[in-house]
Amino acid sequence: MVQEQRHGISLKHANQAIQKACKLIVKIICPSFFLPLSHLQGFEIIKAVHLDTEPFTVDNDMITPSFKLRRPQLQKRYQEAITEMYAKLKAIA
Repeated sequence: MVQEQRHGISLKHANQAIQKACKLIVKIICPSFFLPLSHLQGFEIIKAVHLDTEPFTVDNDMITPSFKLRRPQLQKRYQEAITEMYAKLKAIA
């Protein structure tokens, strides 16, 4: 089976490297989200983050030509990730 390659790197390997980098970014950034925030209500505090390697573009129908978010398309694309994040938070609580 031939893997598609660009610049001498297989796309599968590149995607794995990007996912690893995203996990590292979350580990570095997320602790700052949990600093004492007593003046905020629970729903105002970030509890989960989902990072995606695909940018929002007009071509993938995630934004309009005037750079407004296409909310129905975004919800359809990310609903599974959103549901999974809520389930993980519910399991922790």
